[in-house]
Amino acid sequence: MQIGSINSYSYNSQYQINKTEKPVSFCGFVPNRQGILTFNPFFSVENACCRQKSILNTILNELKLAKILSFFNFTTDAYKKLSEKDLEFLRARYESMKQSKSWNYYFNSAETSHELASSGMEALFNHAYGKGNYVIITIGRSLSSVGKVLGYKIGEENVINIPISKASRFNDIFYPKESADKELKYLIKYLETVGLSKEDIEKSGKHYILTDYCHTGVSLETMKNLFTSDKVWGKRDNVHSIGIKDILDAVDTEHIYNSAEKNDLMNNLDRCEYKTLSFVLQCHNFADISRAKTNIFFAPEAVKLMWFKLLDNSQTVHKPLPKVLYNPIDKI
Repeated sequence: MQIGSINSYSYNSQYQINKTEKPVSFCGFVPNRQGILTFNPFFSVENACCRQKSILNTILNELKLAKILSFFNFTTDAYKKLSEKDLEFLRARYESMKQSKSWNYYFNSAETSHELASSGMEALFNHAYGKGNYVIITIGRSLSSVGKVLGYKIGEENVINIPISKASRFNDIFYPKESADKELKYLIKYLETVGLSKEDIEKSGKHYILTDYCHTGVSLETMKNLFTSDKVWGKRDNVHSIGIKDILDAVDTEHIYNSAEKNDLMNNLDRCEYKTLSFVLQCHNFADISRAKTNIFFAPEAVKLMWFKLLDNSQTVHKPLPKVLYNPIDKI
């Protein structure tokens, strides 16, 4: 045997030596399947170089993705600062994710569902109150991502999330006065930081619409009663509440989306699937509300790529708004 080469033999993935027609060269250390560097004298220079190049490209792409997503806060301002090269890279990674194990079955309809829900809300409230004359307040995680997409369209300052789950427990019947008084100070402080103080509600001249996905409607009614109580905003004519089901019933989406797409949206909401895409964390008390306001630092890569796709679509895909069937003021 000649030093630096082994004639007529190569090493395959089953750890067997097979005869080959062409000589293979000695190349020393190569990474194995677990990524551990091992000495393999039967691995060809050509194969080793291809494998090392593939691993290096994978590592570089992962580092690039981590770098972009680590500093990306999923706002329209941040989106506009991305280069065309970065946008194409993220779009390609999203398409690649669709073929991977990270892809969840309910992601299949997420793009259309979020577009449908957000455009329905925009059409309805533009009709009821006039464009730019309202603020949407989503409660908890169910409509967090839908609200985010709506914010991309009507201005992110016009969609605010209150990250509180199972709000029905704050009903006076179940919620002791001592606990309420203790926790409400945290809620009021949070509202002040997001532009929803009592003074903001009084002076803005806008309508404020509380919305959520409702099974019974108790949580949403509880939140409206709490917010319009003397402890928070007081009784206000410009504060309303309506569930997403009632919103979508009030608009005609058939000329833009088919019935199957609308059913996908309602089914996924019914199964609470879009809580996985929530931009806020789960929170069961007002004392933790400030810490629950963002999920960006904890969300997995697949969710962040889905968020990017929703943001990307909102800036690149433009469909007409649904037709309004009736005035929602009658229901709100």
